[in-house]
Amino acid sequence: MRSGGAGSRSRSSSSWRLPCRGRRRPPNVGWIILNWREAGLLIAGLIVFPLIITGVVLNTIFLVREIRRNEQHEAFITPSPTS
Repeated sequence: MRSGGAGSRSRSSSSWRLPCRGRRRPPNVGWIILNWREAGLLIAGLIVFPLIITGVVLNTIFLVREIRRNEQHEAFITPSPTS
């Protein structure tokens, strides 16, 4: 029997590691797209979703600009109180 030193580990103590042999295969995700109709809907969704997000962002930008312009207009029209 060996004494318990730093280099006295047996091979079975590291048996929890998976061997890495050859090329690693990608995960099996082929079940996500089942048929062409679902693939078409997925592609359409990937195109339409960014368009909707872009529209919401642009609408928000224009609304903020309009609010600022309106505040500047009101500040110009309304006389400031003088002491």
